Amino acid sequence: HFNRLHSQGIDLSSYYVQPSCSPTRAAILTGRKPLHTGINFWLPNIAAGLSLNEVTLAQVLNRRNFTSHAVGKWHLGFHKTPYTPTFRGFSSFYGYYEGSEDYYTHVTNGGFDFHDERAPFCGPGCTQRPWHLQGQYSTNLFTARAVEIISQHNLSSRLFLYLAYQGVHAPRQAPAAYVEPYEKGIADPVRRTFAGMISALDEGIGNVTAALAARDMFADTLIVVTTDNGGPTTECSTTGQSNWPFRGSKCSVYEGGTRGTAFLHWQGLPRRGVTFTGLAHAADWLPTIVSAVGSRLWPNETLSLDGLDLWDALLSNGTSPRKSVYYGISQKHDGPAVRDVQGYKLILSSSGGGQGQWSPQQLPHVASSC
Repeated sequence: HFNRLHSQGIDLSSYYVQPSCSPTRAAILTGRKPLHTGINFWLPNIAAGLSLNEVTLAQVLNRRNFTSHAVGKWHLGFHKTPYTPTFRGFSSFYGYYEGSEDYYTHVTNGGFDFHDERAPFCGPGCTQRPWHLQGQYSTNLFTARAVEIISQHNLSSRLFLYLAYQGVHAPRQAPAAYVEPYEKGIADPVRRTFAGMISALDEGIGNVTAALAARDMFADTLIVVTTDNGGPTTECSTTGQSNWPFRGSKCSVYEGGTRGTAFLHWQGLPRRGVTFTGLAHAADWLPTIVSAVGSRLWPNETLSLDGLDLWDALLSNGTSPRKSVYYGISQKHDGPAVRDVQGYKLILSSSGGGQGQWSPQQLPHVASSC
């Protein structure tokens, strides 16, 4: 299903994210980079979160006759109720607040972290803890909730669904039914389980697109697929990824930690099955999506944006308005790093973070980009 959408959409081959999850999620939802959101690393279990002064993509779209829902991973703060998703523009939230947890028990740091919130501003007395879901695989749960949202959506408004799957984050877990087809084709058991996790995601995307088609919504839906960091090949909870042909891991400012996978699909695209080679960054999604839905940002509607509107360039496969990328800093404070449109890159430290290795599959290609 991913391959089908990708082959009929626009691939972003020079797309960048931050070195880890929380900074990228903040950039996607605010159109602002870590220098301005203040979220430079993944958020540990502390009293911190996305500033309440920030305006999210959900809040922006709600003003344009959208109803917004969030499913899956949040990881932008939960120490106080106003930092949770239904207080940030989403009409419902079904998922977990933290950065990682067991896919079956839904436990992290010794606590059950799964929340079913079915109304805006759903705090104490509203939020539910679905204990009965223990033992069920989160990827399938999130898919089922996404399908339910689509099936019940009132077509008098437009739908924004922020579907942030847990997969393929650590821990490395997948039901046997998804792993077994790879027993003969993939010798490495780590990579085999990783492939099973991907298969569960792929099935989920198929179910979501089928639900959109059943409501006659698919043709009018813009689907954006993006990672939130490079694969954790040597640091930050490895699960079997390879960042070939790039050097380094998640949590670093090397290309392997920050050059992201992304594509978009819409049946109305004038060019489909093409590659957009211009620079793009996770912060660009907010202004780009606003333009894609036929609107523009109002004066002072958000805090000052770092993101740029790429919509016209994407439609025409033209020149990106983005001329540089700020990588942020690594989880261990290496950097910062920047690059320009010509490909020159500067890392302002002796390391880009972590081991800076190539994956074993990459060793013959060590002359590739760093």
